[in-house]
Amino acid sequence: MRDLIQRLLPHAPEVDLFVAPHIPEKRLSGATSAYAQTLGEQPLAIYDATILGNGRSGMSFGDTAFAFQNSIETPQRVAYRDLIKAEATGTKFFGRKLKLTINRGQATFETTVDFSANADAADHVARFLQAAIAQSADVEFGSTESVADDAASVDDGVAVERVIDAAQSGRLTSEQVERLIEAVTRA
Repeated sequence: MRDLIQRLLPHAPEVDLFVAPHIPEKRLSGATSAYAQTLGEQPLAIYDATILGNGRSGMSFGDTAFAFQNSIETPQRVAYRDLIKAEATGTKFFGRKLKLTINRGQATFETTVDFSANADAADHVARFLQAAIAQSADVEFGSTESVADDAASVDDGVAVERVIDAAQSGRLTSEQVERLIEAVTRA
Protein backbone atom coordinates (compact mmCIF):
# COMPACT_ATOMS: atom_id res chain seq x y z
CA MET A 1 0.00 0.00 0.00
CA ARG A 2 2.96 2.29 0.52
CA ASP A 3 3.28 2.85 -3.25
CA LEU A 4 -0.45 3.51 -3.65
CA ILE A 5 -0.39 6.01 -0.80
CA GLN A 6 2.55 7.82 -2.41
CA ARG A 7 0.81 7.86 -5.82
CA LEU A 8 -2.80 8.55 -4.90
CA LEU A 9 -2.85 10.51 -1.65
CA PRO A 10 -1.40 13.93 -2.25
CA HIS A 11 0.55 15.74 0.45
CA ALA A 12 -1.95 18.61 0.46
CA PRO A 13 -2.01 20.69 3.66
CA GLU A 14 -4.71 22.90 2.11
CA VAL A 15 -7.13 19.93 2.38
CA ASP A 16 -5.63 18.55 5.61
CA LEU A 17 -3.96 15.54 3.93
CA PHE A 18 -0.40 14.81 5.03
CA VAL A 19 1.92 12.12 3.71
CA ALA A 20 5.07 10.92 5.49
CA PRO A 21 7.71 12.19 5.96
CA HIS A 22 5.91 15.55 5.90
CA ILE A 23 3.25 14.91 8.57
CA PRO A 24 3.42 17.74 11.13
CA GLU A 25 4.42 16.40 14.55
CA LYS A 26 1.42 18.00 16.33
CA ARG A 27 -1.05 16.30 14.00
CA LEU A 28 0.78 12.95 14.03
CA SER A 29 0.99 13.01 17.82
CA GLY A 30 -2.70 13.89 18.16
CA ALA A 31 -3.76 11.18 15.71
CA THR A 32 -1.55 8.59 17.40
CA SER A 33 -2.83 9.35 20.89
CA ALA A 34 -6.49 9.45 19.81
CA TYR A 35 -6.93 6.64 17.28
CA ALA A 36 -3.93 5.86 15.02
CA GLN A 37 -2.35 3.53 17.59
CA THR A 38 -4.97 0.97 16.53
CA LEU A 39 -3.05 0.61 13.25
CA GLY A 40 -0.23 -1.17 15.02
CA GLU A 41 2.23 0.57 12.70
CA GLN A 42 3.51 4.06 11.95
CA PRO A 43 1.01 6.02 9.82
CA LEU A 44 2.15 6.65 6.26
CA ALA A 45 -0.46 9.37 5.77
CA ILE A 46 -3.20 11.10 7.74
CA TYR A 47 -6.31 13.16 7.11
CA ASP A 48 -6.86 15.62 9.94
CA ALA A 49 -10.60 16.19 10.42
CA THR A 50 -10.19 18.65 13.29
CA ILE A 51 -10.88 22.34 12.93
CA LEU A 52 -8.06 23.17 15.37
CA GLY A 53 -5.48 21.09 13.49
CA ASN A 54 -4.63 18.84 16.43
CA GLY A 55 -5.13 15.55 14.53
CA ARG A 56 -7.35 13.96 17.20
CA SER A 57 -10.03 12.89 14.69
CA GLY A 58 -9.71 11.85 11.07
CA MET A 59 -8.03 8.97 9.27
CA SER A 60 -4.59 7.41 9.29
CA PHE A 61 -3.27 5.04 6.65
CA GLY A 62 -0.73 2.24 7.08
CA ASP A 63 0.64 -0.58 4.94
CA THR A 64 -2.03 -3.16 5.84
CA ALA A 65 -4.91 -1.14 7.31
CA PHE A 66 -6.36 2.27 7.99
CA ALA A 67 -7.85 3.68 11.17
CA PHE A 68 -10.36 6.46 11.73
CA GLN A 69 -12.25 8.31 14.37
CA ASN A 70 -15.15 10.74 13.99
CA SER A 71 -15.05 13.29 16.82
CA ILE A 72 -16.08 11.48 20.00
CA GLU A 73 -16.75 8.05 18.46
CA THR A 74 -14.70 4.94 19.21
CA PRO A 75 -11.65 4.54 16.95
CA GLN A 76 -11.93 1.86 14.28
CA ARG A 77 -9.28 -0.11 12.41
CA VAL A 78 -10.04 -1.65 9.02
CA ALA A 79 -7.73 -3.99 7.11
CA TYR A 80 -7.71 -3.06 3.42
CA ARG A 81 -8.66 -6.67 2.57
CA ASP A 82 -11.90 -6.23 4.59
CA LEU A 83 -12.98 -3.11 2.70
CA ILE A 84 -15.59 -3.80 0.03
CA LYS A 85 -16.56 -0.30 -1.08
CA ALA A 86 -15.55 3.32 -0.47
CA GLU A 87 -17.66 6.15 -1.82
CA ALA A 88 -17.57 9.90 -1.23
CA THR A 89 -21.11 11.15 -0.64
CA GLY A 90 -22.87 14.36 0.29
CA THR A 91 -22.01 17.89 -0.70
CA LYS A 92 -19.56 20.49 0.47
CA PHE A 93 -22.36 22.58 1.95
CA PHE A 94 -24.42 19.83 3.58
CA GLY A 95 -21.57 17.67 4.85
CA ARG A 96 -19.22 15.49 2.86
CA LYS A 97 -18.82 11.90 4.06
CA LEU A 98 -16.95 8.81 3.04
CA LYS A 99 -19.30 5.83 3.06
CA LEU A 100 -17.46 2.56 3.75
CA THR A 101 -18.75 -0.99 3.32
CA ILE A 102 -16.74 -3.43 5.42
CA ASN A 103 -16.82 -7.23 5.61
CA ARG A 104 -15.62 -8.92 8.79
CA GLY A 105 -16.14 -12.64 8.48
CA GLN A 106 -19.88 -13.28 8.42
CA ALA A 107 -20.81 -9.63 9.02
CA THR A 108 -20.94 -6.90 6.40
CA PHE A 109 -21.76 -3.40 7.60
CA GLU A 110 -21.59 0.23 6.55
CA THR A 111 -20.10 3.16 8.37
CA THR A 112 -19.12 6.69 7.48
CA VAL A 113 -16.17 8.97 8.01
CA ASP A 114 -16.98 12.66 8.40
CA PHE A 115 -15.20 14.96 5.92
CA SER A 116 -17.13 18.11 6.86
CA ALA A 117 -13.94 19.80 8.08
CA ASN A 118 -12.45 19.61 4.59
CA ALA A 119 -14.78 18.19 1.95
CA ASP A 120 -12.16 18.36 -0.80
CA ALA A 121 -10.12 15.59 0.85
CA ALA A 122 -12.96 13.04 0.55
CA ASP A 123 -12.45 12.42 -3.18
CA HIS A 124 -8.70 11.87 -2.77
CA VAL A 125 -9.25 9.36 0.04
CA ALA A 126 -12.09 7.57 -1.80
CA ARG A 127 -9.92 7.19 -4.92
CA PHE A 128 -7.05 5.77 -2.85
CA LEU A 129 -9.33 3.33 -0.98
CA GLN A 130 -10.91 2.12 -4.25
CA ALA A 131 -7.44 1.36 -5.57
CA ALA A 132 -6.55 -0.34 -2.26
CA ILE A 133 -9.63 -2.57 -2.64
CA ALA A 134 -8.49 -3.55 -6.12
CA GLN A 135 -4.92 -4.20 -4.99
CA SER A 136 -6.15 -6.34 -2.08
CA ALA A 137 -8.25 -8.37 -4.52
CA ASP A 138 -5.20 -8.76 -6.76
CA VAL A 139 -3.22 -10.19 -3.86
CA GLU A 140 -6.00 -12.36 -2.44
CA PHE A 141 -7.13 -13.83 -5.74
CA GLY A 142 -3.66 -14.14 -7.27
CA SER A 143 -4.12 -11.76 -10.18
CA THR A 144 -1.06 -10.97 -12.27
CA GLU A 145 -2.62 -7.78 -13.65
CA SER A 146 -3.21 -4.85 -11.36
CA VAL A 147 -6.48 -2.97 -11.53
CA ALA A 148 -5.07 -0.74 -8.79
CA ASP A 149 -2.79 0.93 -11.34
CA ASP A 150 -5.79 2.74 -12.74
CA ALA A 151 -8.08 3.59 -9.83
CA ALA A 152 -10.58 5.27 -12.13
CA SER A 153 -11.21 1.95 -13.91
CA VAL A 154 -12.19 0.11 -10.76
CA ASP A 155 -15.88 -0.74 -10.80
CA ASP A 156 -18.10 -3.63 -9.83
CA GLY A 157 -18.11 -5.09 -13.36
CA VAL A 158 -14.31 -5.28 -13.53
CA ALA A 159 -14.11 -6.80 -10.06
CA VAL A 160 -16.72 -9.46 -10.87
CA GLU A 161 -15.01 -10.36 -14.17
CA ARG A 162 -11.66 -10.77 -12.43
CA VAL A 163 -13.05 -12.97 -9.66
CA ILE A 164 -14.94 -15.16 -12.14
CA ASP A 165 -11.77 -15.50 -14.21
CA ALA A 166 -9.77 -16.46 -11.11
CA ALA A 167 -12.43 -19.02 -10.09
CA GLN A 168 -12.61 -20.57 -13.57
CA SER A 169 -8.84 -20.82 -13.91
CA GLY A 170 -8.51 -22.64 -10.59
CA ARG A 171 -6.52 -19.86 -8.90
CA LEU A 172 -8.92 -19.72 -5.95
CA THR A 173 -8.77 -21.99 -2.95
CA SER A 174 -11.93 -23.76 -1.85
CA GLU A 175 -12.12 -21.34 1.09
CA GLN A 176 -12.01 -18.37 -1.30
CA VAL A 177 -14.74 -19.90 -3.47
CA GLU A 178 -16.91 -20.41 -0.36
CA ARG A 179 -16.37 -16.76 0.66
CA LEU A 180 -17.28 -15.68 -2.86
CA ILE A 181 -20.50 -17.72 -2.80
CA GLU A 182 -21.41 -16.30 0.63
CA ALA A 183 -20.79 -12.74 -0.57
CA VAL A 184 -22.90 -13.24 -3.69
CA THR A 185 -25.79 -14.84 -1.84
CA ARG A 186 -25.82 -11.99 0.73
CA ALA A 187 -25.92 -9.28 -1.94
